Formats: sequence, C-alpha cells, structure tokens
Amino acid sequence: MVNVLIADDNLFYARNLMNFINKENSNIKVIYITINGEETILKLNQEENIDVILLDLKMPKLSGIEVLDMLAEEKKEKYKKSCIVISGEIDMISQIIQNEFVYSYILKTSDFTKIVNQINWLIEQKEAIKYDKYISKTIYEELCLLNFNFSHIGTKYLADTIYILVKSNVENLSKEVYPILSKRYNKSILNIKCNLYSAVNSMYYDCESSILKNYFKFSEDMKPTTKLVANTISNKIKKILSNMQENLS
Repeated sequence: MVNVLIADDNLFYARNLMNFINKENSNIKVIYITINGEETILKLNQEENIDVILLDLKMPKLSGIEVLDMLAEEKKEKYKKSCIVISGEIDMISQIIQNEFVYSYILKTSDFTKIVNQINWLIEQKEAIKYDKYISKTIYEELCLLNFNFSHIGTKYLADTIYILVKSNVENLSKEVYPILSKRYNKSILNIKCNLYSAVNSMYYDCESSILKNYFKFSEDMKPTTKLVANTISNKIKKILSNMQENLS
C-alpha cells in the first residue's frame, strides 16, 4: 500500500483529489490532508508511513517552497524525490524544478488521472532503487562472508561484476562484463582482470578453508577462480530474488 499526504489549503480541491485517488487505485491511499505548510511539516515529523507528498506551493503559515527547504534542513532523506508539486503558480514552480525532494510538478488545472499516473511512476522508480540497493547490499554481505578485503580495488570490480550478472543476461566475463568495467573505470581489460585475480587470491588466503569448501561445494582445499566466485554469488542472489517474486505473486 502506498500512503499519500495531500498538502493544500484548498480543502474542496484536496478532498476531491483524495476521493479520486482512493477510488482509482486500490494500492494507493490518501491518508492525510494538511491545509498549511506548518501542519505539513508537523505531520511529516510525526508519521513514518507517508510515501508520497502531493504539495501545493501557495499555502498559509509556510509555503510549499518553505516546506521543501525545511525537509532539506532537517535532512529528511526519506522524502527525496517523493514530492509531486501541484500548483497553479507557474513562477513558483520554476523555483523548485531542481529541488532534490521534488519528483515532478503538475499544473493544478491538470486532470486527476495525470496525478495518479505521476504517483505510479514515482513508486515504480522508488521500487527500482530499493531493488538495486537490495542487490548491492546482498552482494556486500556475500563478499563479507568470504572475507574479501574491501580496501582492494579488485573487490570493487568483483562487486560490480556480480551486479552486472544479476541485473543483465550477460554470461561471458571476458567478452561482455570486463569491457563494461574497462570503460567505466578507464582501465585496460588486463588491469581489470589482474585486480580481480589479486582480490580473489587474497580472499583465498584470508578466508577459512571450511567456509570456502562449504560455499563452493569443494571436496578438497581448492582456490576458486574469479569466474566461479562471480557466478556462484550472482546465481545465489538470482535465486533469492526469484523466490521473493514468487512469494509476492
């Protein structure tokens, strides 16, 4: 469920918009209406369950622009790119186009359907970011389990290699993944491969033999290759993500 706050001093407009949103999409619900900027900030400080803010700019006590300024001052990271500005004040809109808390802006004369579409797109983008963060976090945890040294640049290359394997359909490291890393870091493919080998080599000597045997299903003490490490971790994460999707469906 996506929870929405409408901040607008025009209560008639706000209630009509709330009713439309709540009827249009069962996964989106307006849970609060605030009628001035001061009340908006208070509600955002009190509640943790607000996902999207529909923000009017011209409000009493504190304007929408001042609300955005206070979100920045109070470092409300949660609400970055979470505000859809709805205003008839074109001059005011020009002041917030580049604001880090603003996802988009819509003229108040726009159809309510356009607002719902903007909410849907915002949520899709936030979910994609959350998905990517989960992948990166899981890669980090798996590398920690194997006792990789994160001060080693090769470990950074390896994390990127695994991320590419998880997110795309590529399989060939030398022909498909390493050229991407070479371009990204402005390093030769040979440099990328050497640093990856060095990171894996260091891991082999730092990680307990029992952990390596269990993780890679070795029957004896063996040194895993870069390819084996990358594929084993990426396949493990793909399986986790697949199970998560099955549980949601």
